Amino acid sequence: MIPFRRLYLEHHLSEPTRAARRNLLLLSVVAYLLVKGQLVPEKIEFLGLTIGALQEATLFKALLALLIYYLAKFYLYMFTDGEIHMYKAYESVLKAERIKTWKEYRAAVDAKGKEIFSQVGWWGLTLMLARLAIDNIFPVVAGGYAILLVTPNAL
Repeated sequence: MIPFRRLYLEHHLSEPTRAARRNLLLLSVVAYLLVKGQLVPEKIEFLGLTIGALQEATLFKALLALLIYYLAKFYLYMFTDGEIHMYKAYESVLKAERIKTWKEYRAAVDAKGKEIFSQVGWWGLTLMLARLAIDNIFPVVAGGYAILLVTPNAL
């Protein structure tokens, strides 16, 4: 059983989720540079092949498909990791009380709210919210913005 204070400090995103977040952010930057910076390459060399005379619409359609895929993947993985993290918190705080149902769990969390908060404190809560914003909210916003930028060019 992990102490609650240590649990809230550990990274809540798994390695596959972090990889999806990284890819989503990289594609978002590429989309921004292509649309706002008008940096459409004339040719691409990939695995020894040269692809020339790129059609912008095809490039943007492929980019849009990748952005949607990675945004959905990150979003789903993020929520799965959140559920796992919540279960660890449940185990660390409430296991001693032998709670079995979600309703009992919520009632116990409400009853123990001050005790849990006293372990975390205001500074810990601030750090948790900042990490939530940087790790979870910013990539979703960046991915959504990139999709909005690319969509008019892809259609």
